Amino acid sequence: MKKEIHIWMNNSYPDNTHHDHLDLLKAIRSGEMVINTTCSNILNGGWIDMGYRMFLHTYGKKVFEINKKQVRI
Repeated sequence: MKKEIHIWMNNSYPDNTHHDHLDLLKAIRSGEMVINTTCSNILNGGWIDMGYRMFLHTYGKKVFEINKKQVRI
C-alpha cells in the first residue's frame, strides 16, 4: 500500500479525518499510510519527497492528484 494524504476542501471527508495541524503531524510521524485532513496548509512538495501521493478533494467533489510541479516548496 502506498502512502497517501487526502486534503478535503468539502464536507464529504471520512470520519477519521484530521482537522488539527498537530494531530495531523502526529499521524504522519506515526506512519499512517492513508491520511485524511482538512488542513490545506499541508499542501507542499516535501511530503511528495517523503513518498506520499497527495490528493485534493474540491468543493465540487472532484479529486485531483497533486504532483511536485504543481506546488512550491
